[in-house]
Amino acid sequence: MRIIAEVLIVLGGYAWAFSSSDPLGWLVALAVALSPLQIGLIVYYYNGLFLSDFFLLGALVLYAMSPGERLRWNPGKLGILFGVFLSWLLLSSLAARWPSSRSVALSEWTRFARAYVMFVVVYSASLEPARFRRILWALVAGVFWEGLVAFVQWRRGYAGLAFLGEQKIRWRATGLFSHPTMLGEYLAMLAPLTLRLLVTHPFKVAWKRVVLTLGFLLVLGGLFGSYARGGWFGTALGATIAFGLPLLKMRAKLIARYKGPLIALVIIAAVGLVRYGPILQKQLTDPARKRSASVRKPLNLVAMEMLKDRAVLGVGLGNYRWNSWNYIARVYARAVAMGFDSWDELSQIVHNSFLLLAAEGGALALLAFWVMLGRLLIDALMLGWRSSGVIQNVGLGALGGLCAFSVVMLASPNMFQEPFLMSLWALAGLCQAARVYHQRLVARSAGRQHVITPSPARPAGTQHGLSGADHGSLSPRLDNRR
Repeated sequence: MRIIAEVLIVLGGYAWAFSSSDPLGWLVALAVALSPLQIGLIVYYYNGLFLSDFFLLGALVLYAMSPGERLRWNPGKLGILFGVFLSWLLLSSLAARWPSSRSVALSEWTRFARAYVMFVVVYSASLEPARFRRILWALVAGVFWEGLVAFVQWRRGYAGLAFLGEQKIRWRATGLFSHPTMLGEYLAMLAPLTLRLLVTHPFKVAWKRVVLTLGFLLVLGGLFGSYARGGWFGTALGATIAFGLPLLKMRAKLIARYKGPLIALVIIAAVGLVRYGPILQKQLTDPARKRSASVRKPLNLVAMEMLKDRAVLGVGLGNYRWNSWNYIARVYARAVAMGFDSWDELSQIVHNSFLLLAAEGGALALLAFWVMLGRLLIDALMLGWRSSGVIQNVGLGALGGLCAFSVVMLASPNMFQEPFLMSLWALAGLCQAARVYHQRLVARSAGRQHVITPSPARPAGTQHGLSGADHGSLSPRLDNRR
């Protein structure tokens, strides 16, 4: 059944794309929308070609065959750094201790390589305004789809979507992820962008905002049903950042314009707290959940010992579990003092994605990733602070989502799973494309301000330039120039 569903999705997606006037744009949009799904042609160690990869490959073929299309391999000058990151991870994988672990490491390395391809393809395609909007809403569609499935699971249980990778978990919503925590982390990364568009995007017809509002309420219900405390905290943090930054500029008109939707969100949150407050309190104070959180401390000690021993090249991607037993003895006394004496418990993967990357790929890999992440955060901050319209929404949504996701990953090992890598770098590609649009608008504004044209309606010597209203009206449409 799953194989039939996968074939139908791929064939249907290609048929839809090639029946449109822009096959390339639709293939990229489908790759982005399907990036959370963990199904496809799995050939080795939970890895292979996932559904989104089939559409990504099609987009690469069209780029190669179309003379008028060009891939930009160095988006925002991050491509070179990403290349260094990939090269170091490849060297680390080749230096793994055993041939079998080396093959696993190389398999895991392909996940990062595919994420780079997603970054490049999304960035290159998004430099066309129509494709930018299509890819942006494809990213949002993925959020709504996962939220809808999770909402059904929360209210009715199993949704019957095993052919799409749904897991049977009795009392927690997972969406189409393999674990409820992954659903919460995915929503923490992309819900801030979705909420920014819902509240501030200038929809031409009111019913679209109503539909998006209902969809986002389903997302919130699914997020609650996951009982993922990290996802709860991350989504709240990301939304606070996404809406808090404009308030620092004290834009009175902006606040007045959107105070209605914001007040409605506050009321919905208050009602939810009153209705589900006891459940929230139980999840935050339950002894079993506290123990599952406390085990992260001794796991961090094991990872630190591994990093000390293999600081340069690490143990190889995907090799943490095979090596953790060698380091438990060094920290066992301290772990027992913390209340953990089970070797099986202490051998599990460290619940900190950054420590996991350092232990498996070496300290330089972690440093390169931090530099790339820091650059993305700075670019998103500048877009959110200096731009307007949909460009600002992408910047603020990316800023809130990346900050929240990074914080949540301090207590999770999932950052480098396929759905998160692909979605993260799709968001990064959109953010870098929005940066290009902002630079074009600034250049256009500066060029017009240097044109002095006397007229009867305007005193001589007055500059013709873009007003704030003009800049805002241009931003939602983006720039139609190549």
